[in-house]
Amino acid sequence: TFYFPRKHWFPWRVRLVRQRQAAVRAKRHLWPRRSDSKEEPIFGDKDQDVLAFTEKEIRISFKKLVHYARLMKRKQIQDAYEWVDSLARMKSEPILKLLEKAMEECRDRRGWDLARTYIYDPQPGFGFYVKNLRK
Repeated sequence: TFYFPRKHWFPWRVRLVRQRQAAVRAKRHLWPRRSDSKEEPIFGDKDQDVLAFTEKEIRISFKKLVHYARLMKRKQIQDAYEWVDSLARMKSEPILKLLEKAMEECRDRRGWDLARTYIYDPQPGFGFYVKNLRK
């Protein structure tokens, strides 16, 4: 027998609702680029040039930092900047500043091509608990 979780939720209606939800998700979602198996891998040897950038005293919860890290992991630095910027959150400003600083360092001082510069492993860490409040 078929279990009806709600009144009038027949299989044909469930199918229509799921198709509509999939269409809405497809419309608003940024799909990743298609991968080609013939291309060489993006990340090569570990002895390649690696730069580390840190920012202290970011007033964001650890859970949100992990969310930002997942968004940026293994993306080009420009794509990561655009992903974080597209969230349009006030709390993302310190992360955007850090990415801008990293892009400036790589482009101006190191002479790297930003289209070939990737964020390999963003690592959020715990800091001190906020004990005072700002006005």
